[in-house]
Amino acid sequence: MSGPGGVGSAAATVLAWAPALALALIVVAAAWVDARERRLPNGLAAAAVVTGAMVAVWPAVMAALGGGSGADLLPNALGLLASHAVPALLTAAALVALEVGWRRLRGSAGLGMGDVKLLFALMLADPLRGLTAFCVALLLLAAACLVTRRASLPLIPFIALAGIPLLGAAL
Repeated sequence: MSGPGGVGSAAATVLAWAPALALALIVVAAAWVDARERRLPNGLAAAAVVTGAMVAVWPAVMAALGGGSGADLLPNALGLLASHAVPALLTAAALVALEVGWRRLRGSAGLGMGDVKLLFALMLADPLRGLTAFCVALLLLAAACLVTRRASLPLIPFIALAGIPLLGAAL
């Protein structure tokens, strides 16, 4: 059966969610590594960025697969990617500039570059929800540092805690 509620419908639902689910799994893996090692390996960061870009263009892909014009796929996908990449790049650049200034003033690291890379990937997927997840994660991190009386904790687990539900709500 491939009608509404049938196997075809279930397959279409899984296909529609595939890139977002992949990104969620990568974010969980990143949180696990960051919690244990206080770093985000470049390979995992690259996978997050590529998957975030896939999430960004996926609506255009699904529209083309759903009977839309295949000729519109590339322009639509590039338009979506550009509309997500510009705020992601600007935000990442601003955070890198702030971190460079922080390190010069304080002589110590503040925000890790793995955190910025993951934010970039999440903002590629959905700029507003990615940035919101990052801001919520910073608030959760601050609260956790106050409760545990620690000066520093890894940020990516908090990004995962805030980001996965926010990005899931977009679907």
